[in-house]
Amino acid sequence: MHIELPPFKILALASFSPALETNNPPRIKADPSSLDQALTKIRPTLDIPLDRNQFPTSSINISISRMADFRPKNISRTAPFKSIIEQFPAETTPPRQQGAPSAKDSAALDDIFSMIDSGQTEQQPASPQHEQPKAKLLQAIFADPTFRKMEAAWRGLALLAKQIPSGSKNSVEFTLISISDNNLIPVLDELAEELSATPPELILLDHNLSNSPRSMGILERVMDFAENMLAPATVGFGPQFFELQNWAGAEKLQFIPTLLEGAEYGRWKTLRQQPAAGWIVACAGNIMGRTMHSPEAGFENSSLSERGPLWTNSVWSVAALCARSLSEYGRTTLFADHSSIRL
Repeated sequence: MHIELPPFKILALASFSPALETNNPPRIKADPSSLDQALTKIRPTLDIPLDRNQFPTSSINISISRMADFRPKNISRTAPFKSIIEQFPAETTPPRQQGAPSAKDSAALDDIFSMIDSGQTEQQPASPQHEQPKAKLLQAIFADPTFRKMEAAWRGLALLAKQIPSGSKNSVEFTLISISDNNLIPVLDELAEELSATPPELILLDHNLSNSPRSMGILERVMDFAENMLAPATVGFGPQFFELQNWAGAEKLQFIPTLLEGAEYGRWKTLRQQPAAGWIVACAGNIMGRTMHSPEAGFENSSLSERGPLWTNSVWSVAALCARSLSEYGRTTLFADHSSIRL
C-alpha cells in the first residue's frame, strides 16, 4: 500500500520584491524545482538610483524574471541597460598603429572569414568606447543595497531548494511572501487567520532585528504567530542587536550572555521568559549567498569588480539544514547534528 506523504510546508517571509509595498502581498507557491516560475510570478522590479555626475540618467529600471537574470552578463543585455549605455558620448577613436589593417582591409578579411563555417554562433564585438561605462553601470547596480538585499533573499531560497533533490521521497512546498520594514506586522496579522487551518511546519523570517523597541515589538508578534501556528520560526538578528555597525566587529564582542544582561536588553529579557519564546530559533551572522562576480567569456573588458561576496541571512542555512535532514532521514530534527547533516 502506497501512502503519499504530505509536503513539508515552509513559509518564507523575505524581501523578494522590495518595491512591493502592500499589506496584502501575493502568496506565491513554489517547490525546489520551480524557483524560476516563482520569480516570473513575482517579477520584482527596482528603480536603482544613479549618480548624475557619472551617468546620463538618474536611475535604471531592473526587472528580474528568472534566477539567471541576476547575472551581470544578462543584466547588461536588457533594454534599459543598453539605452543608458547608448547615451554615453562616444570616445575618440585612438589613432591606428603603423602596420595595423585599415577598416577597409578588415572588412575584406571579414568577408573572407564569413564564408567559413566555424560551427560557432557569430557574436558582434562590443564597441570599445562603451566598455568602461558598462563596467561603471554594473558596479552601480550590484552595489545598490536594495538590489543586494533582494538578490540575497533569492540566493538564500536557492540554497534551501538545493537540499531537496529531484525525486526525493519527502517533498517540500514553499509559500513565498515579500515583506518590508513597514508591512511585516500587518502581513502576520493576515496570515494568522488565513493559515489557521493549514499552518506551515517551519516559518522563516529573513529580516534583521535590532534591540530597538520597534524590533522587539516585531519579535513579540512573531513569537505569538509561531505559537499559534505551532511551528518554529527562524528569526534573524542583525549586528545592530549587539550594538555593532556590521559583523566585521563581531570579534570585539564581549561574552554575549553578559552583554545581554545590560539595561538596553530589558525588553529582550522580558520576552525570553514568555512561553512563546520556545518557538523562536534565533539566528545571527550571515552566510555566503554567492562568490564575487568574475569576468565572463566575451565580457572581460566590462567586468564587474565587487568588493566582496554577497552575504545572505543565516536563517536560510537553518532552513536548509532542516531540509537536508528531511531529505536524508525523513525528519527535520537532525538539523543540528553536524556529524550527520552538512550543507
